[in-house]
Amino acid sequence: MQGGFSVQLGSQNPFGRIPVDQTIEETVNRDTQTAGGTKGFSLKRAAVERYYLTSEYHSNYLKQLRRMVGRGMSHLSHPDLQMPRITRDEADVQSIVKLLEDDWTNPFDPTKVSLSAFRQVPFPLQM
Repeated sequence: MQGGFSVQLGSQNPFGRIPVDQTIEETVNRDTQTAGGTKGFSLKRAAVERYYLTSEYHSNYLKQLRRMVGRGMSHLSHPDLQMPRITRDEADVQSIVKLLEDDWTNPFDPTKVSLSAFRQVPFPLQM
């Protein structure tokens, strides 16, 4: 691909493409996650500066440790591709189709020509 404007961090997430310059930041942030993030980490400026100055190394050490003990990053796929979400979306679509066909003017009815005027065709339409 020409240009190389985005990178996909994981093979399991098809929607996971991010800009190239954001890749390192995202990787370091993911590898150095702390409970609650850096918000509330410390109110002391020097402590926060030390954290950010050493976070690159901290991230690398954690990645190596996870690799040594066999605990890599999880390979979860995108939430929109999970079966519960697919089932819910399919039910939503069926609900809309039922509403259109049964309760409102059916836009799929082949005998209707104009939905706004609700005119019927005097003869069967050829599809």
